[in-house]
Amino acid sequence: MNINKKIKKFFYSLAVFSSVIGSTATVVSCNENKRKELETEIEWDEFRMAAGNEELLNIVENTYPTGWQQSTEQDLTLSSSFHDDDTFIVTINIDRIVNSDSTTATFTIAFIPTFKYNVNQWVCNSGPVENKGSWGAFKAAAISEKPDNIIAEARKLGILQKYRWTYGTPSQTKWISSDKAEFDVYGGLGKGDIYKGMAGRPSVNDSKQEITVIISKLGKDGAYDSDPIKATISFLKGTDYQVNHWRFLKVEQIQSQKKFNYIIKHQATLAAAGFSAFENDNFAIIGNNNWGKDHASNHRIIDVLHAVGFYSFNRAPSFFWSAVGADGRAFKQNGRNVVESKIVFKFVDHNDKFYQLSFYFYFYFKNGVNGLAGGNTFNFTWIGKAHQD
Repeated sequence: MNINKKIKKFFYSLAVFSSVIGSTATVVSCNENKRKELETEIEWDEFRMAAGNEELLNIVENTYPTGWQQSTEQDLTLSSSFHDDDTFIVTINIDRIVNSDSTTATFTIAFIPTFKYNVNQWVCNSGPVENKGSWGAFKAAAISEKPDNIIAEARKLGILQKYRWTYGTPSQTKWISSDKAEFDVYGGLGKGDIYKGMAGRPSVNDSKQEITVIISKLGKDGAYDSDPIKATISFLKGTDYQVNHWRFLKVEQIQSQKKFNYIIKHQATLAAAGFSAFENDNFAIIGNNNWGKDHASNHRIIDVLHAVGFYSFNRAPSFFWSAVGADGRAFKQNGRNVVESKIVFKFVDHNDKFYQLSFYFYFYFKNGVNGLAGGNTFNFTWIGKAHQD
């Protein structure tokens, strides 16, 4: 039955009943009418609050919208809501988004004085219908977009070819045609993600109706050669999602301490395999380059040995961790929190003299306090120190 007809019929019945009573009884005083009006107003306010606090899934499950069976709480979004103080009706619009399909339906509930709120009073009186040009549909399409498709747009615009990053070989400081894309798992935006970055997921801002992704080269280890790009897309009311509406910006790469520890442990595996394996993939400087960004051919590990007058050894060096292990030693430096990792090799030269070669790397948190904001990258360039025991 139409909800408006139900209300009109109810008030019509009240009017007929009142006219009969009025012909045989005394007239109700003005104060009594005002009291009843106030009671109704209070009941209506309580009813509206109860309706507004109802779970969307409860409303859907009690009204049986066509095609919305087996809905979940995550599928449903409140698109809009309003109430009419004259007709005592609350109306809401709910969007249901599954994958990239978005539909919307309208639900109403009518207030009847002296009757308490009940979720079973809701009625689905419009829809569901396909929902185009909405934020919900736009968001569903944008977050399901593939990173390679987004990067393809940057290529078309000529932006990707112009971007250059600072460190590494020519193929590591830019995107080349064979590079594939992935949503960055090493650093970027986000809070509480596994690597304090996007963790392979887009970031959605519902209040700004904006979506952000950090895209890196696929298959990189996240040390320094992932070459991240930030892409954002904003919703314009009434328009559908278009892949060519993404905007691009080259960003600095950051990473979490967790990712840093992962890379250090990989380096320790190389060290355990032997000094030659470690030397092939690593570089060293003498000094205090705490950011480790001097990855260059003239920073070979052998250079550190030559700098201290050590040129040869008569048997393979032994390897061991420093006492702090792979997770490093935390301390403060100039008021900032730092984590130090250290790998040590023991050598014996041709004169049976013992040498110790130590490699250090210092991980700096980007916010100076903790890993919530990520930290500096690590490109396998250590601070090298050698001394005779």
